[in-house]
Amino acid sequence: MGDRVATGLGAAVDALVGDGQGVTDDVGKLREALARRGLGLVAVAEPERFSWPGHWIAVTSRGRAAVMFGVPSGPVGDPLAPEETIEQGFVVCAHDLVL
Repeated sequence: MGDRVATGLGAAVDALVGDGQGVTDDVGKLREALARRGLGLVAVAEPERFSWPGHWIAVTSRGRAAVMFGVPSGPVGDPLAPEETIEQGFVVCAHDLVL
């Protein structure tokens, strides 16, 4: 998928950090915008199995990003279609572990 990972990736990141700045689906530009705020965009190793009690972003087989939450994880907002699978995942996290 290259640098443009998914439709709506920037909007999903914005839903988590909430300032409307740097909304783009380009991963490199998203990472730069987040880094200016002391945040990172970390890829999830096994997104189809990933589940934790916080928010994260799933990229589906349809090429769209969905904010996920909970254990087991489910989409916040629009549900995934039965034929959609999770192919990539990202977590927005602080560079400073104390934060």
